Amino acid sequence: TRPDELAPMRAETEAMLAAAGPHVTVLSVGAPQPLVFGHLTNPLRHQMFIGGLAEYLDETWPGGLDAMAAVVRRDTPTFITMDHPTWYGWLRPVILEHYRKIGTTLDFTWYVERSVGEEEITRLTRILASGP
Repeated sequence: TRPDELAPMRAETEAMLAAAGPHVTVLSVGAPQPLVFGHLTNPLRHQMFIGGLAEYLDETWPGGLDAMAAVVRRDTPTFITMDHPTWYGWLRPVILEHYRKIGTTLDFTWYVERSVGEEEITRLTRILASGP
């Protein structure tokens, strides 16, 4: 059988990326769907942090996960998508400081960079809430 979520997930992602404009960037943390559907590259080399990978990266990435979070803070992608936000405590300070949760749908949660402004955050939240 084929999953039913693929078409709605693609439509949702395409609507969000189109609404954000041509210079949109997405950081995936366990949620690669927007990268795939949007033909985008993850700003970080890694996007999976489960099954011991977080511990491995914390020990081998120069500066560990704190340094990885600093890269995200510096680069400020438009969106961050996460499969299970509670699993990635190393990124939580950046999310709290620079991002706003705009919704969870299907398999992942969307965050948008606060500097896009309240009007844009409200618009993106509505797009996400209305579904494909």
